[in-house]
Amino acid sequence: MKLCVRGCHNLQVIPNLSQLIHLEEVEINGSALKSLPNGFGTRLTSLLCFSIVECPALRKNPLRKNPDSLGDCFSLMKLCIRDCHNLEVIPDLSQLIHLEEVKINGTALKSLPSGLEPSSLHYFASPFLEVMPDLSQLIHLEEAEINGCKKLTHLPKGLQILPLLNSLSIGGLESLDIASSSSMTSQLHFPALKLLRVIDNDCAEQVPDWVGNLSSLQKLELEGCKNLMHLPSRDVILKMTRLTALTIRSCPLLQEKCAKDGAEWDKISHIHLIRVDTKTIQERSS
Repeated sequence: MKLCVRGCHNLQVIPNLSQLIHLEEVEINGSALKSLPNGFGTRLTSLLCFSIVECPALRKNPLRKNPDSLGDCFSLMKLCIRDCHNLEVIPDLSQLIHLEEVKINGTALKSLPSGLEPSSLHYFASPFLEVMPDLSQLIHLEEAEINGCKKLTHLPKGLQILPLLNSLSIGGLESLDIASSSSMTSQLHFPALKLLRVIDNDCAEQVPDWVGNLSSLQKLELEGCKNLMHLPSRDVILKMTRLTALTIRSCPLLQEKCAKDGAEWDKISHIHLIRVDTKTIQERSS
């Protein structure tokens, strides 16, 4: 059973949901709700997916009766909160033992919710976020994207040691210089990282040498880095023995140099798959 409410921009109240014990999915998109519906989180033991989008009237904690937890939503696997620009607090998630994916974007959060243990922190963006908690306990985390957190000066502690983290995307971090930040140069382990994506970073002019320590890296993607001009040295790139794919998009200063007659080509000519914007510059079998 699914409840979907879309485009009801004057809607302020949703009836009590406590009788809908078989409800598996709730999507609320575009409303004037100031809090979640009565009964939410009390008897919805079958709820698997909850998505709330474009509800700007939500402020602070949206739960009315129990501000500290999501109650009986023990089965919840996916949580998406997007474009609720005044939302400052998300309840404790520690009871959600089946939570696999969390997407949070466009809120006023200054910190992540406690009890967070998903396998995929797929997307997180808040212009107000200054500090992220230690993530070393998220031993099942496989994907992480941290994007648009303009005040974030350090990547979270513990991220570099997560044993299953295979995909990391970072972008829009105006206060974090990926090339020189001590928060990055000290985080060189990433034992399982296969994909590193750097998006919308205007700070760096060169891809930092610490990428050479990512021994499991197979794919490197650079996108929207307008000031980026140089890759690491050839010796650093050759250290990444498993790197088989390089993608460069919307990096105008670097793209020209990565053409086959460009200044950077000698560094990357051994890589099997090279894409620049929409063109495949090189593709060869292993």
